[in-house]
Amino acid sequence: MSIRQILQVWEHKFSHPHQAVMLALADHAHEDGTGIRPSINRIAWKTGYSERSVQNIMAQLRQLGVLAIAVPATHNTPNEYRFDWSVATPKPSFDEYVAQKKGRKSRGANSAPLSKAPKKKEKRGAAPMQQGCSSDAEGVQLPCDRGAVAVQEGCSLLHPIRQEPSREPSIETKEPDERIFQFGVVNYRQPPDEIDFADLWATNPGMAKVELRAIAPGHRRLEMVAHGFGEWWVGPGLNDFDESLIKACQKRKRKFQQPDSVGDAKTFINNMLKSGDWGNFSLRCDEARTLQERMRYVDHRATRDVVDNSSIASVKTSQSDRLSSSIGLARFKVSQGDYARAREIAALCNLSYETIGLQEDGMCSIVGAQD
Repeated sequence: MSIRQILQVWEHKFSHPHQAVMLALADHAHEDGTGIRPSINRIAWKTGYSERSVQNIMAQLRQLGVLAIAVPATHNTPNEYRFDWSVATPKPSFDEYVAQKKGRKSRGANSAPLSKAPKKKEKRGAAPMQQGCSSDAEGVQLPCDRGAVAVQEGCSLLHPIRQEPSREPSIETKEPDERIFQFGVVNYRQPPDEIDFADLWATNPGMAKVELRAIAPGHRRLEMVAHGFGEWWVGPGLNDFDESLIKACQKRKRKFQQPDSVGDAKTFINNMLKSGDWGNFSLRCDEARTLQERMRYVDHRATRDVVDNSSIASVKTSQSDRLSSSIGLARFKVSQGDYARAREIAALCNLSYETIGLQEDGMCSIVGAQD
């Protein structure tokens, strides 16, 4: 926590949402405004905003330039940020603020006098305040109490004084619709690879589990969720890991000539999780993702080949159908005695005379077909 950076937030102009997030970030900053890398969930817990609102506000602060990414995120660590106060707008000092407040003119017009008639000399001081609305009263003066004022009614109950709602836009950040990310049997409330509870898991696993159960309810491998690898457990069994991750671990064990059955691969994964070997686990996840991409490519090629083969088969089928139709038509012409037309069809479709029932000289070879 840096008191200097917190004071910097107070001394610059921010909207209320921006100020709340900046104070939460300053709580994790070094004295020079660097080394800021809390998780989105921790900022949401401190400010009371949802995770999506915190992400939107931090994106706005990055657009303003006051918040910059110093070190990009990896599989094991989130983004590291730093403050850039050169682009922020400073506030006036507190003394200047007080001086401006004292010199500020009172708002609104002065109340009108109750009567234009000259005051009698024997009655000095302010005239008593008129309450109500009467035809004898020459003016109407409402009480000027401080604090919240009840809705005032006019001279008639049929014409109450209406209070118009404020037309100024709200400065509160709009809560977006919450998205659901499903991997296996678990529905996540934010992308699993963006979840970072590694520090909290190392210092306070109980608190980390409470927050992670709200993000990924039903997940039985919360240590994987805390380090950003929750998607590789697909459930519902305790050892039901993603098929690509199991294959990647089998390939790794074959490389070292070790037993590479599915059970051996699951034991290998559990040993990495138990010992907290997250660097090795991250490499296995990268290999699993490469396998997934290859499988998608092979499936795409297989689908395309099936489509191409189906097209070829359909072409062959259509040619066979046309040939059968031509033979049938030619035989029909022979049966009708139209030998000339039958010979034309045979020549057009490269059919032999014997196929359509004609002799080599083009005459009918069917007994009883000619008179």
